[in-house]
Amino acid sequence: MGPRPSSTAGSRTLRSLVTVLAVALCATVLLAEPSSAVRVTRGMTASTTDTPSSSSAARTSSALLPERASARYVPPQGVKFNHWNIKKYRNTIRRHMLATIKSVPSGGTIRWMVYSFGDWGIEHALVKARNRGVSVQVLGNYINQDTWAPWRKLVATLGSKMSKAGRDPERMSWARQCKRSCRGHGGNLHVKLYLFSQVASVPDVTMYGSWNPTWVANQRQWNHLDTRWDPDTYQHYLEIFNEAKQDRWFGYAHWESGGMENMVFPKPGTRANTDPVNEELGKISCVSPPDATGTTHATKVRIGMYVFGGSRGTWMAKRIRSLWNQGCDVAIVYGFMSDRALSILYSPSGRGRIPMKQAVSIENGMPYRYLHSKYVAISGVYDGVPDSNVVWAGSTNFSNLGFSADDLTVRTPGSAALVQAYFRDWDITWNGPNVRRPHSGGSAPEARSGKPSQQLRDPLGQGYYSQVEAD
Repeated sequence: MGPRPSSTAGSRTLRSLVTVLAVALCATVLLAEPSSAVRVTRGMTASTTDTPSSSSAARTSSALLPERASARYVPPQGVKFNHWNIKKYRNTIRRHMLATIKSVPSGGTIRWMVYSFGDWGIEHALVKARNRGVSVQVLGNYINQDTWAPWRKLVATLGSKMSKAGRDPERMSWARQCKRSCRGHGGNLHVKLYLFSQVASVPDVTMYGSWNPTWVANQRQWNHLDTRWDPDTYQHYLEIFNEAKQDRWFGYAHWESGGMENMVFPKPGTRANTDPVNEELGKISCVSPPDATGTTHATKVRIGMYVFGGSRGTWMAKRIRSLWNQGCDVAIVYGFMSDRALSILYSPSGRGRIPMKQAVSIENGMPYRYLHSKYVAISGVYDGVPDSNVVWAGSTNFSNLGFSADDLTVRTPGSAALVQAYFRDWDITWNGPNVRRPHSGGSAPEARSGKPSQQLRDPLGQGYYSQVEAD
């Protein structure tokens, strides 16, 4: 009779048997239940709230990257808003962005163009994304290095080199600044554009609006951010990013995708008759044809605008005043406005003053918290079509600076839900705290005498506006 097996050998045999059984059990489960990457098709988990219809065909996720079990946030299409002065609306956009970053799977890409970068939580989230295998590339305005510590940390951590021997440049991560504007001469990078190759189960996510990743955007401003799922829109804006990172002239770009019209600046030399948004607003008619009862309806126009300034502020004020005089239901909330624009919009002559409020909080004698939005929303007759719903929104103010800057405005037609979302938010701002009717003689908060000027009291970010970002 041979020797008895040792207890060590018996243990090894038992462990091997357990391992084989475990592997077999896992294989059985995998065969019985396909992974979520195989089950999910494009758009299945979308929120239908404030969502324009998508023109893109459904795409199975066989080409999608595996999701991370701990972060499966699907960013809903539509618009989100931030109100610094109402607790439940404060940080709404920031939470949306953080959850989005955390849900980009390994192998995905994040491509951003931002004016300001000053949020430690966003910085940490981007670095963690890089660490788990996401390619993170961020272009910032030239002032960031001197202004924001989170930006300096992001550059130090990710580096700023766009290429390295033996590395695929599309898989590298970096953060860098353009000399001035990225796709123009002079000016600055003013756009707020956020591109994600995949978020949870959804590919090709584009976000744009007035929101910068800074604490100021959350704690001192009113802001908006639109989210879209559309491969064509995403690819076009990815091309804009790829041009921008070359930091040389490309100029104005204009296209239609995903049912939207996209206008990407710079567009130097623009005048009133070549301003694409001014031309768009000229297609609004103010009175609908009579309905079955003979009743007509006024086109509703709601405007949230950070700045009316310079000659563009003046010609846009004239356009809006014309709509008011033609019978449109116009109302405006704004941050800052030149004397000339205010004298046009708030004149008591003709049909009278347009309903207006300035959304600014004065602290220590200076503007400190302020409306930073840039949108126009209408419901009524547009381009000869009654019952139209249209939003123009993005990062471009009603000022000349947008024509020399990297900036964008997007026209989204046809979505009553989206327009109503903007209308609701406009109402919240109008009826909320920290807004006031303007003085009748000049740019609020103080009246001024003399001939109306197209200029603001000081350049934004300087003098009286030293607590205000120049964006």
